[in-house]
Amino acid sequence: MDTKTVIITSETVKTSADIQKILDQNRSAETEIAFREGEYYLDAGLRLGKEHNGMRLRGEGKVRLIGGRRLHGWTVAEDARIAPEARGAVLVCNLKENGIRCTGEIASRGYNRPVVPSHSQLFINGELQSLTRYPKGDGFLKISGVAEAEHDEWGEKSGRLEAGFYYDDDRPMRWKGKDDLWVHGYWSWDWANSYERVEELDVAERKIVNAPPYGNYGFKKGQRFCFLNILEELTEPGEYYIDQRENLLYFIPPGEKNQPGMEVMLSLLEEPVLTVENGRDITISGLQVEGTRGNAILVENCAGVAIDNCHIRNIGNHGVFIQGGKGNQVVHSTIHDCGDCGVKAVGGDREALEEADFSICNNHMYRISQWSRCYQPPILMTGVGMTARNNLIHDCPHMAILYWGNDMTIEDNEIYRVVMETGDAGAIYIGKDFTYRGNRVCHNYVHHLGGVGMGTMGVYNDDCVSGTVMEDNYFVETARAVMLGGGRDFVVRNNVFIRCVPGISVDSRGADDYPVWRNMMTRILKERFYHITNIDPENRRLPGEKDISGMDSLYLSRYPELGDIHAYYEKSDVIPGSAVIQGNVFFPQDIKTNVWYSISGERGRYLYDENVFALQEDFRDAAWEDWEIREDARASQKGYGGRSMEGIGLLKELRRENPCQVTTALSVERQGAGSAIRLRVWNREEQAARGTILVETKGKGWSRKRTVEFALEPLERKEYFLNLEAPWEEYEREECILEASSPVPGVRPSICRGMDV
Repeated sequence: MDTKTVIITSETVKTSADIQKILDQNRSAETEIAFREGEYYLDAGLRLGKEHNGMRLRGEGKVRLIGGRRLHGWTVAEDARIAPEARGAVLVCNLKENGIRCTGEIASRGYNRPVVPSHSQLFINGELQSLTRYPKGDGFLKISGVAEAEHDEWGEKSGRLEAGFYYDDDRPMRWKGKDDLWVHGYWSWDWANSYERVEELDVAERKIVNAPPYGNYGFKKGQRFCFLNILEELTEPGEYYIDQRENLLYFIPPGEKNQPGMEVMLSLLEEPVLTVENGRDITISGLQVEGTRGNAILVENCAGVAIDNCHIRNIGNHGVFIQGGKGNQVVHSTIHDCGDCGVKAVGGDREALEEADFSICNNHMYRISQWSRCYQPPILMTGVGMTARNNLIHDCPHMAILYWGNDMTIEDNEIYRVVMETGDAGAIYIGKDFTYRGNRVCHNYVHHLGGVGMGTMGVYNDDCVSGTVMEDNYFVETARAVMLGGGRDFVVRNNVFIRCVPGISVDSRGADDYPVWRNMMTRILKERFYHITNIDPENRRLPGEKDISGMDSLYLSRYPELGDIHAYYEKSDVIPGSAVIQGNVFFPQDIKTNVWYSISGERGRYLYDENVFALQEDFRDAAWEDWEIREDARASQKGYGGRSMEGIGLLKELRRENPCQVTTALSVERQGAGSAIRLRVWNREEQAARGTILVETKGKGWSRKRTVEFALEPLERKEYFLNLEAPWEEYEREECILEASSPVPGVRPSICRGMDV
């Protein structure tokens, strides 16, 4: 039977109900709904169900499904609260006159908090604007003291959440309105944040007391926080503030005021733009979904639903949330600027080890977790049997891929510039369960990560999670590239570690006597070993319907090493770590960058075999950040047998939209009697590329930023020379760091440290 195509145009439908009516009138497996190019403003979410099985929704050209409203009628603001330096630049828009009676307010969210619809956000010409904050940009203040001190489980001094904390800054004295003032902070740990409404601000005492609900950990002196939602701090282009009481939006546009055609958009819709529930074999392709306070697309209890070549941006919560079902996929799409996850997938059955067979493949994902900041990454997979492959992920505050469960495959992904605001975190992360097994992290390129405090890991196996196979990965500038955090039965084979300090970090915390580790082993991990359960969408363990343990025949047949865990527990013995570390390559030749041991690491059992150091000439072109190992390399002759870098990253021929692929490389070189920074820029695609690169020089107590504009023909290489701000000797003493980064998606970063000159 021929496919029936139904055309929808933005001229013929005016409301969500108009579109829903067309969807419901054409319930047939042979129906294709084609949206013609245009803007579709939705006042309610669209829904598909089992009656729409087999349907295909697709876009022709640029089709925008928008969960917000375009604003009109702004004037120069005259509010007395506006800072003197910003008067005349701030515009105001009456939201009531735009048909908006109320907007979404800021909500308490963050680490270990339920996901709730975001506040209304402002977008100008499709770009997210910045809610007013102090300090500006990515700056933070420090907690200077706590009101009522107590001690946490580590024996460290921590302030009670109900009592508040102190800061050391005069700026809040300028603020008149404090009714809807918020703070965002990493109150105790660099991986656990939350947003809290300020209940009391005492500018004389420089003290803050937050309103409940409080964060999960107490306040610690020296930890970071910032203020949010302050009209007096509306001073720079690209900032906005919403007066909830008066229903007014204040903003400073990024550029000339009242630009012709300037699109000013406010997100409003709380429910998902598109919900697919109990459906089968439904395809959604070629749509741009944007401007909502909730999720973009929710797929619940479905089978064979495919989200293909969609562009999802400017989302308050998750880009795509797949909950339950089998064989669903998100492929070839671009997902960015989401408040929570890019793709969150929960499926499969851990009690029966039944796979969800979800695929999250060939997606370009960046600027994810823009509001939650922690544990809401571009990809979150929970359950059994999912695959994340050929994704390009970059520029996120916390992790890139977080997974909980069994038989997950993470392969052929490129990840860079993640964990840019947090610490003690990994680009790829799993933790705290001996029965999470069958997981493979193979043939990924993880490079140039951020990290504060306790730093960053490339692949983080935390708190005795075990059995992960890590093969054929390439790690560049990732600090601790592979972290084996106390678990057993790891395989670390044929990986390449380039300027990672260390390449592999090993500990045996399961055998350590510190009370925190003993409590974890004898209570949390033991309970999870003998009572295996599924996990709900908020990553909480559900009560087990079946009495399944790690000693169940199903688990033992799949993962026989679990019998060793049981034997240790039967003897009330400590459980040491173990791993096979074989055939890996380390560069440069420095034993300090090889393997580090900590937390009773000497009590573990590790096979260390045929690992080798590489020379610069072993790589195809190290000076241009081309880390492919040559076939005739010394490393290959000494035991390395890993896969080529070919096949990592996006499969561009399957995608409608593709970023550029530009590599940067930095070095400091002598030039006659002086010295200079050399910036190499290489276009690795058959299409022209242009944009800007930010080169930042960081010295001891100083930094300087410079912008380089580049324009490259297909496959072209160029070199740029910049003056060196510090004496050559400072670089040789490793006191300076150079970093190259770009706001252009697809331009890879690079780093040069003093040791590299």
